[in-house]
Amino acid sequence: MSSLDMVDVRDVLFYLVPTRFPLLELTFEIRTKIYEYHLCGYEEIEPVLCVPNPHIATHSIDQPIPHFVLRGYKSPGSIRTQDIVFAVSFLALLRVNRQVSNEALPIFYSKNTFGFSAPKDLYNFARSIAPYQRAMITGIRVPANLNILGDGAVWDTMKKMEGLERVSVAVPERLWGSWKVGAPALQSLYKPMRDGVELVIRLVTYDSHNHEEKIVQEWVCRKGQGEWVNRVEGKA
Repeated sequence: MSSLDMVDVRDVLFYLVPTRFPLLELTFEIRTKIYEYHLCGYEEIEPVLCVPNPHIATHSIDQPIPHFVLRGYKSPGSIRTQDIVFAVSFLALLRVNRQVSNEALPIFYSKNTFGFSAPKDLYNFARSIAPYQRAMITGIRVPANLNILGDGAVWDTMKKMEGLERVSVAVPERLWGSWKVGAPALQSLYKPMRDGVELVIRLVTYDSHNHEEKIVQEWVCRKGQGEWVNRVEGKA
C-alpha cells in the first residue's frame, strides 16, 4: 500500500477547501483586539477624497474615498514613514456584516488621528461621512497653512466633531515663527477650542528624497488644564 492510499481524503480537503473563520464566535474583547490591530496603530490616517458629488448624499457609500495615506513614526529618531492603501481594501472588514461594522466602526473613528493637508480636505471629509460617524472622531491634524485661521468652514466642521479630544498641527520651519507658543497663529487656533481639548504643535523637517518627516519639537497643552509642555526637546 502506497503512502497516498493511507491519506484520508477528508484531511486533504481540510487544507484545500477554504474554511470560515469564526470571528463572531470569539469573545467581544478578542474581536476588539482584532479590529484595533487591523484598523489602528498608525500615527495618522489621511483620507484622500474626490470632490463630493452634489447629486449623491454626502454620507452615501457611493461618495468616494479613493485611498488612505497611513503614516507612522518608527523609533528611534521619530522618523515618519507612510503607506498608501485603497480605502475599499483597508475597510473591507467593515463590510463583513452589520454586527462587525457596528463593532469596528467606532474603533476606526475614535482610535485614529485623521490628518488633512488643506482646509478643504477636512471640510470635504466631514461631509462625506454621516453625522454619527463624525461625532466618533477624537483626533485630527489640521494644516499649518495660515489661511486655516480665517476659514469659517473649518471652524464649523471642528465644532460638529462633538467627540473631538485632540488637535495637532505639523508646522514646517518656514512657518514656525507664526506657530510657536505665544505666536499669533497658535493663539488664533487655541482660543476658539473648548476646554479639555488637547492641542499639539509640532515643528517638523521633511526629507523629500526619502519621503520622511522628523519631529524637531513638540509642544502640548490641554486647554484650561495647564501650561504648555515641550515633549520633544530640539532647536527653538
